[in-house]
Amino acid sequence: MREILSRAKSTEKMIKPIGDWVYGFYVCMNGKYKIYNKDFPMEGWSNCRVDPETVGQYIGKLDMSENQIFEGDILYAFMAYGTEIGKVVYNIEAAGYYLETDEGLIGFDELKSSDIVIVGNIYDNPNLLEVKE
Repeated sequence: MREILSRAKSTEKMIKPIGDWVYGFYVCMNGKYKIYNKDFPMEGWSNCRVDPETVGQYIGKLDMSENQIFEGDILYAFMAYGTEIGKVVYNIEAAGYYLETDEGLIGFDELKSSDIVIVGNIYDNPNLLEVKE
């Protein structure tokens, strides 16, 4: 069975400090965006308001260090022809997650966990994707 998990940055100091990543079940109710998680340090299911612009879903893949890969992560991919850097995106036309690089989209079916490493994400480290001239 596929694990459904989301992450986003906290916008309230309740469960974690503002700006920290929270993980769990993402919902939007009455214009409020929240992550629910039964493992937060409170009784039963707790929730935390989050920035909807930072929400990313776990894609069901791990990197070489066994870290979960989320939409919005920046990865290095070690390919037969060299190293690629890109961000994890959802492609509506192909109905799946891909690594978007300067060369195009790379499907995760073409990548082994041992060949990819998370180096950051588009929210905390957008400079990693800047072209160096």
